[in-house]
Amino acid sequence: MITNWEQRRCIACRTKMVAITTMTLLGGTSIFYVVDLLWLQLLGLVLLGIGAFVVLSINTCEQL
Repeated sequence: MITNWEQRRCIACRTKMVAITTMTLLGGTSIFYVVDLLWLQLLGLVLLGIGAFVVLSINTCEQL
């Protein structure tokens, strides 16, 4: 995984899925069960969306 990133600037599709799933589960849980203020919850959702966009915009490595 590190070699792919250093040499080809790409990550595997499975890595993207794990990243998005983890961000959604942990971030979403934190936002809705810990944060009480609506505007902070919305800000958290926006930040999660930006993070997901960044992960999805990284090139996906081709299967060898």
